[in-house]
Amino acid sequence: MNLEDMKAGSVLFTEPAHGTGYLIAKDRVATCHHVIEHWDKGETRAVFIGAEKRISRRATVINSDPEGDCAVLSLNEPVDIQPLPLADAISFDYKAFWEGYGYPGLAKRMGLLIKGEVLDPKTKDETGREILQLYCPQAAAGVASKLHGFSGTPVIVDNAVAGHVIRHIGDQDDRERPAYGVLLAAPVAKVVELLDTPIATRKINPPELNQASEFIEHVHKVAAREKHARPAIVAAVAKRLTAENDPEGALRVLEASTFKSLEIDHQRALALAKLGRIDEAIKVLKRRIDAGAKDAETLGLLAGRYKDKWRKSGNWNTLRASYQWYLKAYRAANDPFCGINVAATALLLGDNAEAEAVAKEVYGSLVNQEDKDAWNLATLGEACLLRGRLDESREWYGRAVALEPDAHQNIAVMRRQARLELKALGRDESALDDILTVPKVVVFAGHMIDEDGRDPPRFPQSKVGKIRNAIKAKLEAYGFVRGFATAAAGSDIIFLEELIKRDGAPVVVMPFPEEDFRKTSVRGDWGERLDKIHDKLDIKILERECPAPSGQPDAFRRSAKKVLKMAVDYADRLDGGPNFLVVWDGKKRGKRGGTADTIQIWAAEGYNKLEVIDITKP
Repeated sequence: MNLEDMKAGSVLFTEPAHGTGYLIAKDRVATCHHVIEHWDKGETRAVFIGAEKRISRRATVINSDPEGDCAVLSLNEPVDIQPLPLADAISFDYKAFWEGYGYPGLAKRMGLLIKGEVLDPKTKDETGREILQLYCPQAAAGVASKLHGFSGTPVIVDNAVAGHVIRHIGDQDDRERPAYGVLLAAPVAKVVELLDTPIATRKINPPELNQASEFIEHVHKVAAREKHARPAIVAAVAKRLTAENDPEGALRVLEASTFKSLEIDHQRALALAKLGRIDEAIKVLKRRIDAGAKDAETLGLLAGRYKDKWRKSGNWNTLRASYQWYLKAYRAANDPFCGINVAATALLLGDNAEAEAVAKEVYGSLVNQEDKDAWNLATLGEACLLRGRLDESREWYGRAVALEPDAHQNIAVMRRQARLELKALGRDESALDDILTVPKVVVFAGHMIDEDGRDPPRFPQSKVGKIRNAIKAKLEAYGFVRGFATAAAGSDIIFLEELIKRDGAPVVVMPFPEEDFRKTSVRGDWGERLDKIHDKLDIKILERECPAPSGQPDAFRRSAKKVLKMAVDYADRLDGGPNFLVVWDGKKRGKRGGTADTIQIWAAEGYNKLEVIDITKP
């Protein structure tokens, strides 16, 4: 179910109490009993259906259940709006995703989307009534905001209403404010019991949430007897996600965890910094230092964030602050990581003698150490660089990259630092780029293969070999590529096939579930070709339900925007920009959601420089 369907089926109550309801038939509305409890018997009041084109109707309560906090109302006149389907039973597990659209009082008459994770689909509250227990990040974050008005908001699971919100867990100091992010909902079965006319229901079988929440469950199960190991596991996974240029994923893991530890805050600060939220990262680290953390890692991470601020602002005071924190950490623990950064910041501040002296100390402390990790190897490479020994620097950096070749974010950090130091030393700042290689980010779009009988032909089967060779040549010129595309029959699948041959690890965005996407965009034997590469694709599904044919072009446009954003964000974290490759007939106009439309979307965001494979050439 898309947002527009939820908005259209939402109902706003304004008198005498502010609340939310949802359309369950063209002339029936469901909500909480407490939203309408002050209506007189047989009384009619105005309600408003739909968030955009708000339709006014008079409503009358036909049945109500105070104990279950449910009510059903009839409308004086049906509306021409598709009702929200009801689930036939609570048949899902505790990791199901839910969403809803409601009207909080603080937002006046504006509706808001809320969403989260089911904590317990079948439990009871303190009064003994059956409820669904839900987690809502917005409620967890909004501890200073009252949630009045969300009562009656439908809880939509797998595109059907599984219940509606009745209240939240109250904060102990103010029961009207939310605590823990926990909402309680009445199961839809209680609404069905109040109906005076049969309404169709549908079976639901939602997928389990499978990122942060699945990981945290795994941690609880595997490390149940290792209480001190659990935070370490959370931190380790977050660290790996950040290294592989997925700081959003790292934050999801960290924020879903209930564990608290210094190492978790270290990883939180790193992930925030990679997302450009440097001041937030500094606050996390300063809180730890104020609480007594004086270890070299915490001090060094704080120093690094001040260096990030210097790179963004050019303010030399922040670089001096970075130097001072690195120096404090190095003197306290003789830590090589902090030491090499003392040397680097000294060089950037113009003290070449100190830079070389400290780099020599660091090199001596590490060179004979056994079991060097990638950062140890990179530190030796940097120490050699700061001492002017470029050939030896290349050797150490090469070993660091070989040890963790997929840690693109880490390699990008090494390259960024090396470039700064080479420039400060008066050398070619790209002198180590061929060793410290990170992927070129390529965003792809192209025409689909022609349907049978297309006249005039644009991309007939006879051109597949030509287009493949052209894409292959472009990829060879790019070198190491991280590709972003969709997976339609024709140009897209050829691009993905060629990337996989080069170990390109493509990211694929599909506008709606794959089964529906294949029906709209993967015809003929192209489905078999997609099957062959499927396991090598990192597939992102944008929407959980396929819209009607009239809404599909807009879904493809949203998909094109998502591909662009993901690629730009990924490239930014590698200190570069994306490249744009298209298989195109050059026509500025085409069908909505097609290749020409995608190119216009890119242009609207300021990305006009394209590598074009001209499909019109014989």
